[in-house]
Order: sequence, then C-alpha cells, then structure tokens
Amino acid sequence: MKTDSSLDAAREYGLDKPIPETSKRLRLLISTEFGSLKSVVKNLLIFFFSLYAVALTCSMAAMELLSWTTVLFTIIYLVIDLRSPTPALKMSKTGYGYFISGFILIASLGVFINAPSANWVKDLGALRDFLLFFFFFYSLKIFGDVKRLLFIILICGSIISIYGIWQHYTGIDIWRHDHRALMQVNWGSAAVYSTVGFFNHHLTYAYSYGMIICIAWAMILAQKSKALPRKIALGLSFCLIAASIICTYGRGAWIALAIALPVMTLITSRKKFFFIVVALVITALGLSKINPTFQERLKSVVSSDYGSNEVRKKLWDVNFQMFKDHPVIGVGYLENEPLSTLYYQKMNILGGMAGHAHSNYFEFLSTGGALGFISYMILILLPLFTSLKVFFRIKDLQGDEAMWDRVIILSAIGAQLVFNLGGLTQCTVCDSKVLHQFVLWLAISYFMGDKYKVLIPNNHPAGVAK
Repeated sequence: MKTDSSLDAAREYGLDKPIPETSKRLRLLISTEFGSLKSVVKNLLIFFFSLYAVALTCSMAAMELLSWTTVLFTIIYLVIDLRSPTPALKMSKTGYGYFISGFILIASLGVFINAPSANWVKDLGALRDFLLFFFFFYSLKIFGDVKRLLFIILICGSIISIYGIWQHYTGIDIWRHDHRALMQVNWGSAAVYSTVGFFNHHLTYAYSYGMIICIAWAMILAQKSKALPRKIALGLSFCLIAASIICTYGRGAWIALAIALPVMTLITSRKKFFFIVVALVITALGLSKINPTFQERLKSVVSSDYGSNEVRKKLWDVNFQMFKDHPVIGVGYLENEPLSTLYYQKMNILGGMAGHAHSNYFEFLSTGGALGFISYMILILLPLFTSLKVFFRIKDLQGDEAMWDRVIILSAIGAQLVFNLGGLTQCTVCDSKVLHQFVLWLAISYFMGDKYKVLIPNNHPAGVAK
C-alpha cells in the first residue's frame, strides 16, 4: 500500500497518470535532466577551451593541462548527448583520422623495428598532440563560436607582442625573474635580444605568432567593415605582432610569412596581391637601410658560409644518409637525434650539431623512411586542400556569418602555410608548443569542411571523426 509521501512524489512527476501519459512525462523528465547536465558540461568545456586559446600564446604547461581538460569535457558531453533522448550533435567522419592513425602506426613500426631498446613511450609520446584532432573536431562543434576563439588568441597575442618588443630592446625577462631564455644576437652592432615572449625559445615564438598573425591578416582581407576604429585596431594588432616576429630574427618564419601573407591575399584579390608583394619588398629594403642588424640577418639567408646555414646543411646530409640506409621505415621517430653523432663520424663531417633534423621533411625522411615521409605529406596537404575548397565554396556568399567563416578558413590556410613552409628549415613538428596550435588549425579546417559539406562523401554512415 502506498504511503502519502510516495503518492505526493508520484503526483509531482505525473506518474499517477495512466501508463501512456506516465511514459510521456518520464521521457520529458529524463530529457530535461539530460539537458541540464549537458548545459553544465558545455559551459565548462567553453570555459576551458577559451583558456586553452589563451595558453596557445604563452604557456606549454597550460596548453597540456587545458587541452586534455577540454578533451575530458568533450568526451563527457558526447557520452551524455548520445544517451539523451534527443542528441544535439550529429557524429561525423572526416576521413582525416585514418591518416593520423596510419602516420602514428608507421612511426611506431620504425621505433620497434630499428630501435627496440629505445624509450618508445618518450618517442611516440611526442606525437600525442596529433591525437587532439579527434577530440577538438567535436570540441569545436560543441563550442560553436570559432570566431570567439580567434579573437581570444589575437587579443592575447597582440598584448604579449608588446612585451616581446620590449624584451628585444631591454633584454629583461620579467616573467622568469632572470634572463636565461633571452639571447643577445651575435650579429650587427646593436645590443638587442631575440624575442621569446613567455616561451623559452625565439623560434617557438616566431612560428607560433607567425600563425597567429594570419588571423589579423585574414580579418583585414575578408572584412568589409568601414568602421575606422576596427580598422585601426586590426592594423595595430598586425603591426605589433609583425614587429615582434621581426625581433625574433627567425629567418625561417620571415620567409614563411613572406610567402603565406601574399598567398592569402592572392586567393582573395589579385589586385591586392601585387600591392602586397611590392609593400613587402619596400618594407624589407627600408628595414635594411635603417637597421643594420636586420640587414645582416636578412643577407645571411643566402650566405653560403653563415654558421647556422652550415650546421643545417650538415644535419640534412646525415639525415638523408639515414634515409638511404633505412629507405622504407626509417630509423624510428626521434631516433635520428642520438644517431646523428655516429653518422657525423661515419661521414667524416666535422662541427656537426646533434639533434633533430631542423626540417620537418628531412626529419620524416630519416625517421619514417619513404612510408613516413609520404604519410606526413598527406597529413599536411589534405587539410590545406580542404581549407582551400571551403574558402572557394563560400568566397561569394553574402551575409555576416559567411564573412566570418571566410575569416576563419583564411586564417587556417595562412597558419598551415606558415607551419609547413617554416618546416623547410625548422622542425616545427618537434616543437610541441607550435604543434599544439597547428593541430587546432587542422581541427578548425575540418570543422569548416564539415559545416560546408566539402569532406569525403557525406552519405556515409555516421561515425567518429576519423
């Protein structure tokens, strides 16, 4: 026999009604509870993903902590959503996850076959950032407002660039309370330092902010706003970040931007392209005239007897020899570093530097062989082609949403160009701080591709972001 309290509880939720009515109310109750829980998890995801965007401009430790926290809340949201009576997200396949998995498999085989005694957890753990793609794709779907992420990155980058320029002229690093990360340049006559921002290496800053500046440039190119304050703010942001990148003296980043920015311009307007090329040439010549330190560094790009150029050539020689000795699967990811000293001796090369190959392409030739190199090229070219396809699909669409989507995908195109072109002379994949941001741009590219249906056939069964 029911007690009064149990009857009251039943009446509260309408469970004292006939069976069909009770079933409806029960489903409504469950749906409401799931909706409330999803809302809480979504807000937490938005909070941590936003903090992650800040971390991309300043802190490796924060990137690691916040990226995997975002992943955790993404998984929780997906589990709740899939179990709810009315799922909010549609699961998608990008096709790209298969290539990431294949790339990591080839890297694993290289380590296990050629370096079975190596610390494979350390070697393969260095590629873990690529796994973030699987989750960030859905994080972006849940987050929804990619534009907000870009604004966070750009605003933080603009502020930190001021600090970076100050570092360049003062040699003072307030953040670390000492100046161990700042290096005084050993060329030119001025006592200046390579900008590092809150990172610990000037090339990390150069390539990270080289991708960030593409956001400002995309906004300048794609926006049609006549509001003067907005134009001034974007111009100022671009100039500050550009100046801080110049102050790193990272020639590879300079070259990457000298190509990426005109290419971004070309796909939006041919008329503007020629103007930008001329403006870049005039800027470079002008800086060379007024800044002897910049002039000497710029000339070193084509100098055959410049110290760092010689070191890179020697590294490329030994890594190419490793590829010839292990043409199929390579020596194993990161195993080229301890082997470089042995190869210097074997090839009678003096004055060589141990370490990674200082080039993404030589890195994967030596560590992954032909299979690793081909899989890496697919890994970087597919997202770029997807991004270009999205841009040209929406290039002529009208409306505020389409305009901002053009900004987003144009930023992704520029960021990928900077990363891939910079990878010619620097192993940008080996720098986890740079790789973190690159993987986010890959996820953004496929998020936009999914939105505008330019991915592999859209009539396949629903599944995970593979």
